[in-house]
Amino acid sequence: MRHQYKIVRKSHRKGGLIEFGLNYRALYAQQRYIDALSTSTTIFEGELLVLQHIEKELGIERILTKVLGKEDIEKVLALSFYVVRTHEPLSYAAP
Repeated sequence: MRHQYKIVRKSHRKGGLIEFGLNYRALYAQQRYIDALSTSTTIFEGELLVLQHIEKELGIERILTKVLGKEDIEKVLALSFYVVRTHEPLSYAAP
């Protein structure tokens, strides 16, 4: 199966003004409207609490520190928390 790409924006010249497509603008306007109507937001902390408990219970940080080192462990744990909490691939984590 081949990848299919959807054009979200384009520019008529290199470095020029970016024009967003009609579909993207409609979705963006709809999301802004929904956000304006909402009176509160929800922050999901359950996954974070479970992950922190698992980390302490199993001693993952202590075990992996022997293998990878302190700096790398913090990165690995942060990325694993990101994947579990956002349900998105790691490629979305990069700026």
